[in-house]
Amino acid sequence: MRGKNGDKNANREQRDHNASVLTQIRHQERDIRRYCSVYVTNKGVKLNLNGTYGQLKRNINILNEEHLSNSTKLILESKLSAISELYASTINDQ
Repeated sequence: MRGKNGDKNANREQRDHNASVLTQIRHQERDIRRYCSVYVTNKGVKLNLNGTYGQLKRNINILNEEHLSNSTKLILESKLSAISELYASTINDQ
């Protein structure tokens, strides 16, 4: 049994972890939008777009949803849907 302070520390660690991952997701979302806006037959941009999208998906999976508010979950779901649509339409247009 960890006790009250142990639980507080564990919850703080989870919130800190999620805050860090959410920050990474925001940066990756911005990068994906930028890469999609300049996406052409440039192989470097394609690799950056694909790699960043893959990182975004991995970061979504490592979030501890138990420690996210319902509003954060809804916003994240909406953003992921929009980014996924943008990514797919960019890839499919080429």
